[in-house]
Amino acid sequence: MGTSVDKPNPTSRWAALSITLGGFFDLTGLYRSRNESTAPAPASTAYVRQHSERQHGEFRATAQVTRFSMLAKGRVSDTASVAGYAEIDFNGSAVTANSAQSNSYTPRVRHLYATYDDRQYGIDVLGGQTWSLLTPEYSGMLVRSEEIPLTIDNSYVPGFTQTRSPQLRIVKNFGDRYGPASRSKRPRRRIVTQAIRWPEWEPRSRRVGF
Repeated sequence: MGTSVDKPNPTSRWAALSITLGGFFDLTGLYRSRNESTAPAPASTAYVRQHSERQHGEFRATAQVTRFSMLAKGRVSDTASVAGYAEIDFNGSAVTANSAQSNSYTPRVRHLYATYDDRQYGIDVLGGQTWSLLTPEYSGMLVRSEEIPLTIDNSYVPGFTQTRSPQLRIVKNFGDRYGPASRSKRPRRRIVTQAIRWPEWEPRSRRVGF
């Protein structure tokens, strides 16, 4: 969803390059029983404490999921080609981002990478940020062919294995049936170590006099 830019889209040519534009405009309405103060995607670690002002519900609209992409491709020989792909949305969390007055959300990088493909030797090289090798593809291990859940939820669905991280990927294809791949990356991890304090029960007693 949002990465299948190889399908018919507005394409123009400049010199030896073909440039394809993609994306969509989005307006999402969301309601939450608790105000998580997050982007359209719900936060799995957001815990709203009792008696917090965020205990009240959240109901608003946002255009943050709007997405734009651009693919530039060109041939360097009869069997080799290079490409560059960029995709952004507006889920950036700058200090000026807010839902109060100006709704000034900043662009966020989703995908940004370059590729080199050589059909003669069956080698595909990728450098940049995109889906990990854990993400399933429709065919082989080609970029922009990922099998992304078609859902309006920006967090996709439970069980969908994915990360988007900077990486260097090399794929060696043996015909149309086999293609081992290797990737070098170091994604950031977030481990929640703060204990959640549940509301404490304070016993009370009343002295009854006779």
